[in-house]
Amino acid sequence: MTARSRRRGPPRIRLLDVAYGGVVAAIIVAAWRAPQWRWRGTYEISGNQTVSRAAIERLLPHPIGRPLFLIDPRSIRRSLGAAFPSISRVEVRRWLFPNRISITVVERKPAARVMSTELATGSPLLYLDESGHAYPSIHPLTVPLVADVVRLPLSPGDRRIFLRLLAAWPDGMSGLIDMRDPAHLVARVAASIDAATRSFEVFLGAPKDLDSKFLALDRILPLAEATGKTLEYVDVRFPDAPAFKVAGDPLSPRAPYAPGEQHGQHGQGMADSGHRHRTDGGHLAVDTVQEPGGIRPGGTPQPASPGPLDHAKGQRAQRS
Repeated sequence: MTARSRRRGPPRIRLLDVAYGGVVAAIIVAAWRAPQWRWRGTYEISGNQTVSRAAIERLLPHPIGRPLFLIDPRSIRRSLGAAFPSISRVEVRRWLFPNRISITVVERKPAARVMSTELATGSPLLYLDESGHAYPSIHPLTVPLVADVVRLPLSPGDRRIFLRLLAAWPDGMSGLIDMRDPAHLVARVAASIDAATRSFEVFLGAPKDLDSKFLALDRILPLAEATGKTLEYVDVRFPDAPAFKVAGDPLSPRAPYAPGEQHGQHGQGMADSGHRHRTDGGHLAVDTVQEPGGIRPGGTPQPASPGPLDHAKGQRAQRS
């Protein structure tokens, strides 16, 4: 046997190789043409709440009879994510038994509605989700918070402030938060006073110690209710010495600053001194100490009994 014939191998082995190759090719062709591989047009859609099934199906491919593994899940995810900003994630899976394509939609959870006095949104219904991402919705959604912002999308700084507000916002309270001047936050909240729901402004100041500020708000509301007068605003910029103003009180000073007012327009945040209602319920002239952001009453504030928001905070901490 020559070296050339040894390299080629026996003819018998070559024929077996060809036969094996033919069998494998026949199996592949049979599998390709098997009805189990061919899509029958069945979509399983779940998780959608604000986006209708019909709207989703209009964007889905319908190549009935095409091999299932040739339908690209990435293309479906891209088309649905681009068409519906309220969708944060789409999961697409192809199933052979039974033959179908399942689509799971994960929608954004609305945390606040956008109501901007300075932003032309072009949409009457804009929302912020729990991460601060803005998106439109054709349906009105129920949210406890309305945010007045300057720009969308939120800047990194504004997003951090929004997330802090969202984490500290008391359960069961609804209202509007003015974020146009992030250093001087103002909330317009609705609370139950005298067995009725009344709205008033809450001056929060800088976006820090928000948990303490909302707890101070909870402790001072019973004192405001005890006056029997209409509550106009609560000042919790300094949570250890909060104050409030009721209607018809000639001795109370003006509000610390107007909502949305820029820092340089109200005397570098210094409020006027004067008589204020203290957390001890007394209406007295107090010594004041000027601090950035306003006038802080001197002396040691009287402790107040826990309010309903303290209980809500404790329940939230236990759940977490």
